[in-house]
Amino acid sequence: MTSPAALAAITASCALITAAVWLLGLPRLSEPAAAGDTEAKIPYADLARPRVAVIVALLSAAATWVAVTHVPVSALPPWLVLSTLGVALAAVDGYTTWIPARPTRWTWLLMAAAGAITPALGASWTDLIRMVAGAAGVGGLYLLLWAITRGGFGFGDVRYVPLVAAPAAAISIDTLITAMLAGTLLALAHGLWHHATHRPGLHPWAPALTLGPFIAAAAIS
Repeated sequence: MTSPAALAAITASCALITAAVWLLGLPRLSEPAAAGDTEAKIPYADLARPRVAVIVALLSAAATWVAVTHVPVSALPPWLVLSTLGVALAAVDGYTTWIPARPTRWTWLLMAAAGAITPALGASWTDLIRMVAGAAGVGGLYLLLWAITRGGFGFGDVRYVPLVAAPAAAISIDTLITAMLAGTLLALAHGLWHHATHRPGLHPWAPALTLGPFIAAAAIS
C-alpha cells in the first residue's frame, strides 16, 4: 500500500510534469497541414497558457491518483505515462479535435520503455507480452474500423488508442476489455450528443478513451 506522503509526491510530480510538457511543448508543435476546418481549430500555441495548464495538470493529478491507488506497482509505469503524456494528448484533442502525430510517437517510445521496466518491479514476462499484444490488437481493431467507416473518426485516434490499451492490458485481459468498452461507449455517447446538438466539426474521442482505463482500474481493483 502506498503511503499518503508517497501518493502525494507521485501525484504532484506527475501534475507538474504534465503542466511543463503542456507549456513548453505546445508552442513548438506545427499546425496540421490538412486540417478540415483550419479557421475553427484553436492553434496549439494559444493553449499554452497557465490557466489551461492548471486544468490539464489537475486532470493529470486525478488520473495519477487513481492509478497509484488502484494499479499494482508492477504495472504502474505504463499507467504513469498515460496519466501524464496521455492526459496531455487527450486534452489537446479535447480542445482542438486534433492529436499531433509526433508527440504521440514519442509517447509510444516512453510507453515501451515503461513496459520494459515492469519485470524489474515484479511483472512477469507474460504480463509484458500481454501489454504489447493488447496494444497491437486494439490498435489493429481501430485501424480496421477506421478503414471500414472510411474515416468515421480521425486517424489520430488510431495512433492514440494503443497508448490507452497498453496500460490496461498490463494488468489483465478483463481490465483491457472493460477499459475499451467504457472508453468507446463514452466516446460514442459524446458523439451522439455532439450530433444531436448540431455542433459543427468532429468530436474528440481521446478524452473518453483515456477515461476508460481509469474507470476499469477503479471498478476491477
